[in-house]
Amino acid sequence: MCDDGRSVLFDCGLFQGAETTTQGASFEQLEIEFSLDDVQVLTHVHIDHTGRIPYLLAAGFRGPLYCCEPSALLLPLFLEGALKFYFTCNNLLIDKFLK
Repeated sequence: MCDDGRSVLFDCGLFQGAETTTQGASFEQLEIEFSLDDVQVLTHVHIDHTGRIPYLLAAGFRGPLYCCEPSALLLPLFLEGALKFYFTCNNLLIDKFLK
């Protein structure tokens, strides 16, 4: 919690390594279980830091994503990969989500 009462979320990634099972992460593990009020996301684009951003957006987050300019340029590519690999191959849904 920031001094001004805002929450800060640093990274919103997919599980990997010892945190996963042979069946992959369940929906319950990926679900966003905290209030999105006044959350700011500060991140870089590795999948273990950004892979759950689609879940964050689906949960209603509409705030800014703060990162450096090179990360901002790469983020859509990483999110597209995460969406295709972990969520859906439907290009219409992916395009809608990326916008």
